[in-house]
Amino acid sequence: EFIKQVSWSQSVFPASAGSGVGDGTAFYVGGDLVLTNKHVAETNNVEKKCGYFSIKVTIPHVEYLRCEEVIYCSDLHDFCLIEVEKLDNGNSLSSILPAFKLSSDKVKKRTDGVYSIGNALGYGIQGSQGNNLHLGLDDNVESLIHYSPTFGGSSGSPLINSYGVVIGINYAGTVLLPSSYYIEETTFSNNFAVPSNIIVQELRDNISSNILSQLGKSDVEFVGVEKIKDNLLQLKNLMYSKDEVLGLMGFLHKRKSMYGLQNYKKYYFDDTGVQKFVNKMTFESESEKKIVEIITEDLENLTVQFVDAVKSNVIFNNREIIRDREAYTQVRDECRKTANKRNVDSCLFRNLMKPVYAKAISSIPLTVDDKKTLWVQLNEMMTNSNTKHFIYEDYYIDSSRLKLVEKEISPMDYFIRCISKQDVFTHIIPSKCENVTEQILESFGYTQVSSEFASKVYRSFLLKKEFSKGLQNFISEVTAKNFICLFSNKRCEERKYGELVDAWSKDLGGLNPLQREELIEALINNHQR
Repeated sequence: EFIKQVSWSQSVFPASAGSGVGDGTAFYVGGDLVLTNKHVAETNNVEKKCGYFSIKVTIPHVEYLRCEEVIYCSDLHDFCLIEVEKLDNGNSLSSILPAFKLSSDKVKKRTDGVYSIGNALGYGIQGSQGNNLHLGLDDNVESLIHYSPTFGGSSGSPLINSYGVVIGINYAGTVLLPSSYYIEETTFSNNFAVPSNIIVQELRDNISSNILSQLGKSDVEFVGVEKIKDNLLQLKNLMYSKDEVLGLMGFLHKRKSMYGLQNYKKYYFDDTGVQKFVNKMTFESESEKKIVEIITEDLENLTVQFVDAVKSNVIFNNREIIRDREAYTQVRDECRKTANKRNVDSCLFRNLMKPVYAKAISSIPLTVDDKKTLWVQLNEMMTNSNTKHFIYEDYYIDSSRLKLVEKEISPMDYFIRCISKQDVFTHIIPSKCENVTEQILESFGYTQVSSEFASKVYRSFLLKKEFSKGLQNFISEVTAKNFICLFSNKRCEERKYGELVDAWSKDLGGLNPLQREELIEALINNHQR
């Protein structure tokens, strides 16, 4: 889905408004023609002024093209067909970009799987997928209504079906101002588009046959998803080749010890990315290469990936091995007996850190043999290291375990486990959570939990605003509510408690499905008791 949208995006452009103030979107439909909204072009079918309207082409390279001529603007609907100037080399857009085809068919039934690709202000061209496309009326004008989220700046963006055919041009809706590059599919964002069959009919009635014949025509096609997937596989093989693994081994050998590795900086490398591998590949077009570059622009080479994973999850974040205090102290004591003082760390690393290492590099596609070889290399580096990486003293073990608890157990998870461990919680009081903290920690894999440590954990959570607020409102909004389910009907109880829990958790940011399920199950069990 993502690759498909990136491929389509090569023919969708950020557009500067005709007044010179504001931005929107335009998309390529053949020849040197683009479609956009009339309120983006800010002109009409009488004046046909170009103004400051222009587009920014980004694939296969960046060029700014100004309006050459306003061909047609609808009087009733929000769209304009505009001809833009030639490329810098004098060629037509059709020489480098595929043209979207406009569907002439009327949408007759509700359709799922539609896409909007537009200019999300501050983020460039972004795509989204939605559903429930249907015909409706907007101010008594026939429009397409859909739930494909649109961002600020998406006016003039194409509404596309699963086959890559334009079925409308977006002109209004519930605009979302993104806080990140990604947004989930929603069912609350009503968006409106001019149906493409209306656009096609108006253009047939109002423009010359010469211009009409250019629509949907281009010298190039959209780059296929399978082609891009083949390119990505080729890139993956280059990035994780035997030569790259040998290069990583050489880098680790030069660092000599864990101390040398933990002080490494990315600027030691001339190039941390994948561009050198992309440059080795053969592409059928510049657009194909550019799409691969866009998809992989944040990906780093094997050495950087491996070292970052080891530094962040193995060297500087090895607290998870003390979750099981019993096993840790047993290995620690054995290492103290059998290893000299300098090599206690090496002994602990060798005996405890292999599962942590395997988890840390699990997303890096190395062979089993390569992972084993690199593990041996890390063991050698730990042997050569004079820096102390592990905790020896019992007092510091629990202080580190407290930090681990705060990192891996959220206030909400602690609260839910607190509820599920209690027999009666009609009147919840904070001390009841303290009484079951030992059981809560054991359920997360902690061993040898002393009452003193459990109290420290409890006090740590009690100070967190999310926990205290949730505890306070839970009594009034969930457990103090009364309802009747005859004959202990569990389905009824699930529904009733589900409604109460959803209302309670809304102000707290909501629960994930597992948290919700666990909490409702605990409530039902208590209800039946």
